[in-house]
Amino acid sequence: MQMVVIVLVAGCASIVPPTPTPTRSLTGPTLAPTEPAIPRPPTEFPGSFEDSFGSSDPTAAALPNDLELPPLVVESGDNSRTVAITLSTETVEGYLYAGVAERSPGVLLLAGDRTVWGGLPALLEQNGFVVLSVNMPQLADTPEFRTVIASFSEFAQGDASLLDASRIAVIGERTAADFALRGCSQDLRCDALVLISPQDGTGAIATLGQYGNRPLLVSASRDEPASFALAENIAATAQGESLMQPFNSEGSGAAIVQNRPDFADLIVSWLDVTLR
Repeated sequence: MQMVVIVLVAGCASIVPPTPTPTRSLTGPTLAPTEPAIPRPPTEFPGSFEDSFGSSDPTAAALPNDLELPPLVVESGDNSRTVAITLSTETVEGYLYAGVAERSPGVLLLAGDRTVWGGLPALLEQNGFVVLSVNMPQLADTPEFRTVIASFSEFAQGDASLLDASRIAVIGERTAADFALRGCSQDLRCDALVLISPQDGTGAIATLGQYGNRPLLVSASRDEPASFALAENIAATAQGESLMQPFNSEGSGAAIVQNRPDFADLIVSWLDVTLR
């Protein structure tokens, strides 16, 4: 178990983790290709990232999916589409971002309202990820999570899909972060997990034991004390590689991504190391 709190200042030439408190001199990086590594003090992580990060299960794509009905394409564009995923008690809407040039890892975004992510889905797509942004089901239980992530895997079937379903990360914010943690703990199709402002501390630590040693990125703001304490506890208790990114006063959940573009850059950089 390793916990990392990163407070380096972002420069102009490379992606660096954000500081807890923004400064007027802070600038975001460009989208130009960079070395696939997250800058950090050299003693924080001994050994190579490549020995620690990556797909947790190379056979994940071969797991039987749990769908009773396939995802329905509601509206389609050249590289994107609106989809409807049928669950046991409801249908949830999602949007697929698939403008990639080669077979690529996937990122499943979960939120109560998928529009709260702002430009994050497009940023992930621009950096070579296939993205499915989904409204969290009202019945947020493990079977619903399995259906949603299996729906994402469905898009990898067929010659036209460029999603590599053996490399999927899940990002959740607020109560959707709790849903993502519970779901990923039960489903090996989830290879990495990002939790932003988790809310439910009642079973999170016990659930981490089932999540195992898969990589984990956690973040929260200190102005939401209960969530911040939970995020720190999750990162400290994780069995595998964990990264805790603190903020002083940047809001809650997806609002942090909106308020701190450098945090979005950190997520992209971390996923690049984790899934490639």
